[in-house]
Amino acid sequence: LTRWAKQYDFGQDLQAKLRPQRPGSEILELCVFDSSENRIAEIIFTVLRDREDSVFLFVRNQIVHDTALRRKRFMTLLQLFLIYRYKADIIQYMTPTDDNRKQTGGMERLGIFEDVTEEIGDIIVAHIDKSLIAELVNPQGDGVNKLLAKEKISA
Repeated sequence: LTRWAKQYDFGQDLQAKLRPQRPGSEILELCVFDSSENRIAEIIFTVLRDREDSVFLFVRNQIVHDTALRRKRFMTLLQLFLIYRYKADIIQYMTPTDDNRKQTGGMERLGIFEDVTEEIGDIIVAHIDKSLIAELVNPQGDGVNKLLAKEKISA
């Protein structure tokens, strides 16, 4: 978040909180707040592991509250964190919006997703390219900086 704020001259410290949506719930919430504790963005999600040991990240809702922060790879950065944190293999967007469709298409063009399909029942399914994720989150590399600068990324 610090790199993102610097890249886009945000001018405020950002803080992220990851916690259950309600106490004891398996539905999780990643929220980002500015220095005045205003909610900037949020992702509501669940993580499941199937019988073949694949990790699914089910995104129920995501929103960037300040529209001036859109198209700056902010939500992509938050999802990158979740993919890395939970070692996700597949993301499913439940009842996707047009913004979800645009974002998943963009993440596919970046190579973050190997493929993206929209299935019957209002679900977008995206398979994650784990080799590119490893490059993006490598502390010795500059993958995140390239992502934020909208430069070509390759694994």
